[in-house]
Amino acid sequence: MTVVQSILHWLYSIFRPCFNFRLFGGASNSANNNASAYATLDDDEEDTDSHAHTPYHSMYNETSKLLKLIHDQYGNVHPNFYTSGDFKSVTDLAKRQYKVLLVYLHSDDHQDTPDFCRNVLCTEAFKEYVDENFLFFGANVSSRGGFELSASLRATTFPFFAVIYVVQSQVNVVARLEGSDVLDLDSLMVRLMDAHDNALPQLVVQQTEDSDRSSTRRQIEEQDLAFKAALERDRQAAEEKQRREREEQMRIEQEERKQREKKERFERIQKQRSQMKANLAPEPDVPNAEMRKQGVSLIKFKLPNGSQLQRKFHKDDKIVRLYEFVHTLDSSMSSWVPNEKSDVTDYELTLNMPKKLLDPNSTLSESGCFPNAQVFVRETYYEEDEDEEITLA
Repeated sequence: MTVVQSILHWLYSIFRPCFNFRLFGGASNSANNNASAYATLDDDEEDTDSHAHTPYHSMYNETSKLLKLIHDQYGNVHPNFYTSGDFKSVTDLAKRQYKVLLVYLHSDDHQDTPDFCRNVLCTEAFKEYVDENFLFFGANVSSRGGFELSASLRATTFPFFAVIYVVQSQVNVVARLEGSDVLDLDSLMVRLMDAHDNALPQLVVQQTEDSDRSSTRRQIEEQDLAFKAALERDRQAAEEKQRREREEQMRIEQEERKQREKKERFERIQKQRSQMKANLAPEPDVPNAEMRKQGVSLIKFKLPNGSQLQRKFHKDDKIVRLYEFVHTLDSSMSSWVPNEKSDVTDYELTLNMPKKLLDPNSTLSESGCFPNAQVFVRETYYEEDEDEEITLA
C-alpha cells in the first residue's frame, strides 16, 4: 500500500459516517455482540462507471494475485482460498452450504503482516481448523476491490478478519478481529471458535427451516404430480370407456344395417321371384319333330343335386330366360329348388362341350344352345351366417 493509499484509507475510516455507502448495515464492533444484517447494493441505481458492476468487480483476479503473493513469500501451507468468484459469489456459496465465512484482509505494507503470515496464517493448525469450519475468502487492501471491502467491513488496522454468516440473503458480521488480536495463534483460534459457535446456531435454524420448506414444497409437488397423474388416469379411462361405447354402438349399428339389408334383399328376391314366375313365357307346345323347323330348342338342365329337368325355349330367347326359369323352380317342378335367399344373378349356367359360361344377354342360338343343349346349373349364393334367420315384418 502506497503512502497516498494509506492516507486515503485513514481518512475514509474517520469520515465514513458521512458517506452514503449502502453495501452493509451497521455491525457490532465485538465478537460477542449480536450479528447485524448487511444490505445489498441497489442494482437499479444508474452506474456511471463501466467497470463498477459491483464494488468487488475485479476481486476474482485480485484473490488469485493475493494467493500467488502468499505462495511466493510464505509457502503453500495456508487455508484454502475461495478463488471461484468475488465476494458476492462466496457469500452466495456460504448461504447455499450453510457455512460460516471467514474473510481475511491482507496489507502488504503493514508491519505485522510478515510475522502474522509466518506464525498464524501459514501454519498447519490454522489451515486445518479454518478448512474444516469455514469458507475462506481473502483480499489485498492494496487492490481496488480489497480497499472497498475493507471500508465496508470497517477495518481500521491489519491483519484483519471478519466472521460472517448469511441468512435469507442477509449478510451478518459476527465478529471483527484485527491488529494485535490476531497475531497470537492460540488467542485467535479461541476467538474464531467463539465466533463460529455464535454463528452456527443461526445457520442450523436456517438450514432446518429451508429443509422444512423444501420438504413441504416437495410434498406439494408430489401431491400435484399425483393429482395430475390421477386426472390423467381418469381422462384415459374416460376416453377408453367412450371408445368402447363408440365401438359397441358402431357394432350394433353395423349389425342392424346388415340385418336390415338382408331383410330388404330377401323381400326383394321373393317379390322378384314371384314376378318372374308370373311373367315367365309358357313352354312352346311344339312336337319334337317340328322343333328345329319352328326354331324351338330343347334344353336339358343338370341341376346341383344331380337331377335333370328339360324344357323347350325359342331359339331367339335370351339366355337370361334360362336363368329366370332356374330361379323360379319350386318343389312342384323339381326335386331341387333354389335357396330362397339366392338372387337371379346367383347362378352359373355352363355348357360342358365346349366348357362355356352362358352370357345372359346372348340368345340361345348365339350361345350354341339350338337345336338342343345340356346346361349345367351351379348355385353361387353363399352366406356366412347360414344358421341366421331373417325375421320378416
